[in-house]
Parts: sequence; C-alpha cells; structure tokens
Amino acid sequence: MIFSRMLIFFFLWHCLVYCPIAHWVWGGGFLQEWGVIDFAGGTVVHIVSGNFCSFGLLLVPALRCVVSPKCPRD
Repeated sequence: MIFSRMLIFFFLWHCLVYCPIAHWVWGGGFLQEWGVIDFAGGTVVHIVSGNFCSFGLLLVPALRCVVSPKCPRD
C-alpha cells in the first residue's frame, strides 16, 4: 500500500467515522446523556471496529471453496 494513500485513508476515517462516534460518548452526545461512562476510550474503539468489520463483510465477497482436488480441506 502506498504510504500517502494510507495517510489519506486514516485522515478520512478519523474525521468521518471516529470523531462523530467519539462525540456521541464524550462530547455531550446521546450516549453520554444515557449515562454511558467511558474513561479509557474502549467504548468508542469497539463501536468503530465492530461497525467497520460489519461493513467490511458487506464489501468483501465470501470466500468459497469449489469442491475439487485442488481445494485445501481441513
């Protein structure tokens, strides 16, 4: 991966995904109003990573193994 593209991705991810969700928890957002207390940032990190994994599953097609002699089996 080209380093400049990685930096652009990280910048966009931080601005468009991480900061709004962090605001939900720390900046007077609805989660803070519901009484969520997050001292170390674990709530924000797990919300972001869980959503990213769920979104990634929609983008990446399922890896399928066609039954053939070349197909590795467990």
